[in-house]
Amino acid sequence: MKLKIFSVLLLLCGAVSALAQSKVVTAPNGLFYEIKGTDGFRGSDELWLYTAAFYAKKPTSNAGIDVHVVENKVVEIRDRAGAVFLQNKPDPGAIAVGKDGFVLSANGAARRWIVANVKLGDTLVIGAKSTSMAEVPPAKTLPCFAGAYYRKAVSSFDVWTGIAGFIKLGTPTVDENRLGAETKQPLDNFSVYMGGNAGGKSEVDAGLSWEFTLDENGKKSARRN
Repeated sequence: MKLKIFSVLLLLCGAVSALAQSKVVTAPNGLFYEIKGTDGFRGSDELWLYTAAFYAKKPTSNAGIDVHVVENKVVEIRDRAGAVFLQNKPDPGAIAVGKDGFVLSANGAARRWIVANVKLGDTLVIGAKSTSMAEVPPAKTLPCFAGAYYRKAVSSFDVWTGIAGFIKLGTPTVDENRLGAETKQPLDNFSVYMGGNAGGKSEVDAGLSWEFTLDENGKKSARRN
């Protein structure tokens, strides 16, 4: 009988643990991040939830960001890692939470998610992850414009949260055998841009293009550069 009770307890503990690990925090923009656990050790790239009582006694280290949430509203954000390791500033210390609410503490990738998606005054939702919240995967390929050779990378079409990227530009070489019959200008052109779809066929983007320039005297260059 004792063995049966022990087995049931193990099963119940396993179910509770699985439930805790399946919870996510959802930001106002609809994006979410997994909550790894409650009142435990915050590991690399993890987001943990801490009750006010636990956090007050055992606050997290300065290697992350802490978000104080009261009645689902973000009342304070303290980016300790950003201050210490990115801005070379003194550690602002843990949040004085008192007895109200709870603290979300995030490290690494989880911290970057907080910085990108959560701000003061936001309403956060804590709950179980559902299949309807799954991220829409990007398309493997998309059709390109005819008459051009280029490489195109796109994100998925779900929730817009901004765009960032690092681009290493190559050195373009003009094919002197491909010049316009009348203009005698190279038919090759080079450009790079990034942007977001603004509905239908419209886009909001920024880029660099191989174009004619003006010198300090207003004289137009002989070729695009």
